[in-house]
Amino acid sequence: MIASGTFGYDGYGRGITPDMDLSQLGAVIPKTVTRLPREGNPEPRWDPPSYRQALQDGEFILLNSIGLANPGIEGALTDLTP
Repeated sequence: MIASGTFGYDGYGRGITPDMDLSQLGAVIPKTVTRLPREGNPEPRWDPPSYRQALQDGEFILLNSIGLANPGIEGALTDLTP
């Protein structure tokens, strides 16, 4: 089973090679798709902006505020499905 947001480089399967045998997968859970397209939250979406820098600085808090950016159901069906 492919977990949500981990299928391909964009979470929707982009970058998966055409010769990959998808029949071996039990399920694919895509990233969130809403009824209408969403741009998501304005930048910055991550705080601190650099996870590596935060670790070097001894910070242990990571805020993820993407805001469900997605193409909407019609866009997903048209542009993202095989």
